[in-house]
Amino acid sequence: MSMSTLGDENKIKRSRYGIRWKMYAILIVFVGVTLGVIWFFQAQTLNYFYHANKFSELEKTSLILTKELHDIEYAKDVADVRSSEYNENIWICKVTDDRALVSFFAQATLSTTNKAIAANLNRLYEAALQNEGRYIALVTHEPYDKATELRVVKDNFGDPDEMPYMRSNSSRLYAVHVTLNEIDGIDGATYMVIQSTNLKPVTAVSGTIRNQFIWIGIFLALAAMVTAVLMSRIITRPIVTMNEAAKQLARGEYNADFSVVNGYREIDELGDSLNYAARELAKTNNLQKELISNISHDLRTPLTMVKGYGEVMRDIPGENTPENVQIIIDETS
Repeated sequence: MSMSTLGDENKIKRSRYGIRWKMYAILIVFVGVTLGVIWFFQAQTLNYFYHANKFSELEKTSLILTKELHDIEYAKDVADVRSSEYNENIWICKVTDDRALVSFFAQATLSTTNKAIAANLNRLYEAALQNEGRYIALVTHEPYDKATELRVVKDNFGDPDEMPYMRSNSSRLYAVHVTLNEIDGIDGATYMVIQSTNLKPVTAVSGTIRNQFIWIGIFLALAAMVTAVLMSRIITRPIVTMNEAAKQLARGEYNADFSVVNGYREIDELGDSLNYAARELAKTNNLQKELISNISHDLRTPLTMVKGYGEVMRDIPGENTPENVQIIIDETS
């Protein structure tokens, strides 16, 4: 295969794009994926995570109150603090022997939904009783003329471990958390803790995030381009220097220097390896020249004798003797 054919194949295999443009593409893809992930989790699933967080707060409050129900007065204080800090509405009821409910603590805002919850304590108790002592629901209140009606949108009835999340932005949606707790003591009483919180719509927040995404995207795109330029300069400058040295080496200039200034570890190691290779090639080239010179010197004397005897045998009659022929044969062996 000729050198021109190899050169043509190398041209065919060579990429049309330099490292700078490839870095542009990689960083732009990275920025796009980052924005997509942020968009998904912040704009598209914000409401879901907001609901999950609110249910988690209700669950935590329920666990704290359950541990403190043996001391009712302290439990009231804890409920009051949790209600104030986490904007929760809390009712604590004692279940009597005839399954009647006696409410002795209530910290709730005077909203239509809270009025409906207070009017439906027995209904919530029955739901929790049939659901292993734990009932969670999303409810919405009816108009003010139906303040005592409580409409359940979704609940965990039949599956106590299920959380009734919804991707709703309704301003009328409330989360309700009901737990039944049997407290060991003199009376062995059962207490019901009811909590509710308003799931405020996050439409305005989602809209703000969407508007910010335009500017975030522009900023990240510009940052990606500047980063690509700086990184390509840092990475390509030593490579360009080494490429020029490699061209010198290809022209037979074995004193080409592959050392670079302000490089990095990998490029420095590559430069050391290429400098070593250049030195070895220079040694090989010198050995080759020395070998050719020695061979030329060793061949010059017998060739001169062969030439001389041949001319003598050609020009002088009687010199074409077996002895002269044998000398020529001996010099060529």
